[in-house]
Amino acid sequence: MLACADFDGEQVEDEPSPAVIDASVPPSDATSAQPVSDSSASDATPPPAPRLPNGGFEAPGGGCGPGWAAFGEVSFERVPIARNGAWACRVCNLTPATTKGVHATVPSDGGATRATAWFRAAPDGGNVGSAWVSLYALFPDEGGVPTPRSAQAPVANDEWRSVTTEYPASPDVTAFRLHIEAGDVGCLLFDDVTVDSP
Repeated sequence: MLACADFDGEQVEDEPSPAVIDASVPPSDATSAQPVSDSSASDATPPPAPRLPNGGFEAPGGGCGPGWAAFGEVSFERVPIARNGAWACRVCNLTPATTKGVHATVPSDGGATRATAWFRAAPDGGNVGSAWVSLYALFPDEGGVPTPRSAQAPVANDEWRSVTTEYPASPDVTAFRLHIEAGDVGCLLFDDVTVDSP
């Protein structure tokens, strides 16, 4: 027993504290309790990596970010006017007569492949009439000579629209060069570019 002074200065004995029982674990199971594993969490498969990294242009870097390069006479840069996320790619075709834009290389799995890009006119970007997305199949035995499959769509000034193209299954295709293009002199915004199976 412990003795302590009460408020009047007299020594009193403390009453014994009642035993504290943890009701969450039965006494008989206290020594054998094991952590419960969540098999659904540990067995979960992470989503596959996208076939086209940086299709949303969120990764920082020169031009429109890692993985993208220009073809033809264009200017291209990341801008903070996006359909999703914070950034989009602004592509400006600087010369008439041919389509020009940016491209990225994506692997082929031999199956049918679909590419989709969302686009709209860039503010003060000129009167661009069409946007293109193209899949060029690359064959190792043809020295990289591409075979195009293309699609186009009309451009809206302040509305995001999509354009899609597909390439049929071909086990001989080793990779695709994906082009997103402005069909006229002027500037377009591109965002949410994806490559997947149809």
